[in-house]
Amino acid sequence: ALRAVLARGGIVCLLGERDLRRTGVPVTFFGEPTRMPAGPARLAVETGAPLLYAEFWYPDATSMRVRVHPPIDVSGGIEAGTQAMADAFAEGIARHPADWHMLQPLWLADLPAERRARIED
Repeated sequence: ALRAVLARGGIVCLLGERDLRRTGVPVTFFGEPTRMPAGPARLAVETGAPLLYAEFWYPDATSMRVRVHPPIDVSGGIEAGTQAMADAFAEGIARHPADWHMLQPLWLADLPAERRARIED
């Protein structure tokens, strides 16, 4: 369904830094290993659609700002594209750290040993 939307020239918005299925691509994020979903980069590689990163932040209590960055290079494949996306996220989060909300363990070192062992196998 997502490919069909892109084929019609539509836009697909995906969360890119949360590996909810626990099957993501290994990346380095803020200098630490974790995994991020392959879906955004995979769709870009397979369909030719640009992979754009949108940075959101709150300059004050009554407004929100959004900046859509230039396309992320996915010419190196899904893994390289996912790492480039992780790097873009890190840059945006570093600019506005108070506006990033992660309410679950993200880095592999923060996971319980049992879950970390399943991911690292």
